[in-house]
Order: sequence, then structure tokens, then C-alpha cells
Amino acid sequence: RFIAVDLGDGPFLVIDPVITRRSAKTFTMWDDCMSVPWLLVRLRRHRSVSLEYTDREGRRQSWQDLDVATSELMQHEADHLDGVLLVDRAEDAGAMVAREVFERDPDRFRAEVDYTIAG
Repeated sequence: RFIAVDLGDGPFLVIDPVITRRSAKTFTMWDDCMSVPWLLVRLRRHRSVSLEYTDREGRRQSWQDLDVATSELMQHEADHLDGVLLVDRAEDAGAMVAREVFERDPDRFRAEVDYTIAG
């Protein structure tokens, strides 16, 4: 079980990650995924997580209180390792929208959530 990630300093592996803490504070967002590129899903994530993992050299590492963007990414990728897709985390019956519909009126959809991924 591993996640290949590049947070700006080059790619590295997060092997056998375990989320060890989830903040009580959460946020909603429109998430997307390469598994279903035509779809966006409104879901809820924890604002911050801590995790333990093994690095490429076999050393156990710990990340504490990750920032919101990294926390969101790690939750999304850890879900994949557990067989959970973003559609499994949909907030409610109206929480899925085709990308083409979203892109016609992004301000409307962004007004429905607390957080938007930059870029």
C-alpha cells in the first residue's frame, strides 16, 4: 500500500500510511478524481489529519497536523487504498455534478462549499 506524491520538493513514496488523528473541524468541497474525470462530488473532509507511514528507506515517519490542502490529499489517497471512492463520500443525493455542468457555472457550485482547491 503506497501513495506516490509530490508536494513541490520532488516525488516520494508514502508507504503503508495510517491516519492517526482527524481534526474535529471539517469542511465541504467539490472533489474530483482521475478515476471519474467527468464528475465532481461535494463531500466532507477533516480540516487536518496526522499520519504515520514508512519511507522508501524503511524508516517509520510521522506527519502531525497537516495543513488543509495536504490533509485533503492524504484523505483522498488513503480512501483509494481502502477501496473508497469520492462517490462513496457524497454529502447527499444532490452532491454529484457532471464536470461540464459545473464548469458552466462554477461560482454557483463553489458557493455551496467551504473550501476550494487552488489552481
